[in-house]
Amino acid sequence: MKFFRLGLITLLLISVSCLDSSHEKLEFGHAVISNQRQDIKARMHYYFKCDKRIEEEPFGTFTQLEMDNSMLRITNIENGGFEGRTIKFIIDDSLKILDSNYNEWYDVIYDNRTENYEVIECGINLNQNPFQSSGQELIGDYFVKVKHTTDFKWSWKEKVEFFVITGRFKCDKNVW
Repeated sequence: MKFFRLGLITLLLISVSCLDSSHEKLEFGHAVISNQRQDIKARMHYYFKCDKRIEEEPFGTFTQLEMDNSMLRITNIENGGFEGRTIKFIIDDSLKILDSNYNEWYDVIYDNRTENYEVIECGINLNQNPFQSSGQELIGDYFVKVKHTTDFKWSWKEKVEFFVITGRFKCDKNVW
């Protein structure tokens, strides 16, 4: 009876530890202060201008920066009218990358098709620490490694696809 209880407790502890490890949050590291470009082979490379997206000009490529005392939110939007993508970063005042997100969309909507993406690795170089300076030109160069996690019920593809996208944004003085 003692061995049964001991075995049952051991089994419960192992199952709980497996459940906790499956929900681990990815660590993206820290932003680097450097003028170097991300020299990585990528599927696509984008250049974003730092501008506000307005209703009169909804198409194009934009970088929107939102900053408070403890966080910088970088949103890169590419919208060609028929397709587009959004790449986001959240960086805290110690330059730790708290979150990174990638999404694509198309003008054709299928009821049974929803694209799912997960950023599994990213890096960003900034020309300066945005929390220690203000009104200066901010240049960012980044990469995101994306896992395409869509489960296509109608496709022959069973293998998970990975791709890398690099980008660069430049925000002139007093824009952010």
